[in-house]
Amino acid sequence: CKRCVDPKKAIGYAHSLLKSKRLRCVLIGGGEGNKALSKAVSTSMMGCFSKLRKKKEIPVERTCLYGGNTVIPEEMRMKLWKAQTLICENSTSAFSWVSSIP
Repeated sequence: CKRCVDPKKAIGYAHSLLKSKRLRCVLIGGGEGNKALSKAVSTSMMGCFSKLRKKKEIPVERTCLYGGNTVIPEEMRMKLWKAQTLICENSTSAFSWVSSIP
């Protein structure tokens, strides 16, 4: 488990783990209840998912958005849904999802 604030570092770390066959999943989330950050975090998250999948190296079934601490706009939800990215609304569902990944 590695927590990254900078999306570029997170993407680099995910690719590094994938190459070493140690990547279990990529769980992106944020906001931590700060409404002023919600829009910036949402935009950053969407960009992060796009970059992770650009080279089609990160399997979509190993990506998830944790939305428990921020409001996820409907437009973003639809984009993620169309891209087949899971959205977890609370820590219980996120933990269950991570636990189910081999």
